[in-house]
Amino acid sequence: MARYELNGQFFWTIEQTGSTLKTTIGKIGSEAEITVKTFANAREASGEYDRLVLEKLGQGYAEMGNVTLPGSPKAKRSKAVTARPKTQAKATKAKRSS
Repeated sequence: MARYELNGQFFWTIEQTGSTLKTTIGKIGSEAEITVKTFANAREASGEYDRLVLEKLGQGYAEMGNVTLPGSPKAKRSKAVTARPKTQAKATKAKRSS
């Protein structure tokens, strides 16, 4: 299960098992909202997985890594590469006062 956090205050997880996606979202330390969606096949679920991850990254969530909770089956995930948004470093020039 992949875990993402926003400003250390909110979390979001996503897990794919075959054609099913399970997402969990909430405020850290509070009860979470769980959503389970079943797709026609694993390929559609994988596409939605990638779309949701990109959406969360665009909202400012940062990947915290994969988490396996005690008692939960290991998530099966396709080997599709998850695209990451390009980051552009902005060069700033410090004004020197004379």
